[in-house]
Amino acid sequence: MIILRLPLPPSLNHYYGKTKTGDLYLTADGRRYREIVKWTAKGQSVGEANVRLDIIMAMPNRGRRDVDNYLKCLFDALTKAKVYADDKQVFDLHVIKMLDPEKKGFFMVMIDEYKGGW
Repeated sequence: MIILRLPLPPSLNHYYGKTKTGDLYLTADGRRYREIVKWTAKGQSVGEANVRLDIIMAMPNRGRRDVDNYLKCLFDALTKAKVYADDKQVFDLHVIKMLDPEKKGFFMVMIDEYKGGW
């Protein structure tokens, strides 16, 4: 099992930018977040196995946020850090968004091989 405590990524709206022609690019904030995930993961990997993700998400304040905006950025960063080969390997996903805010916010991510079943 891989356990990572990560900062919250920038929201999807700040992770990617758009050129005048509509092409997407990774922003400086997005590149910085990928580097943080890469160094935190320190080469840990499940390879190409199907995975189960358990995620605890702590927000920095009580503002309204869409969980899925943050998950896409997290999945992208985990793929780029080679924790798994592709987010298509995620077969089981559990996300808990904490009710009480935590200063700066964070993700606690537990990654394990998916063994099937409930």
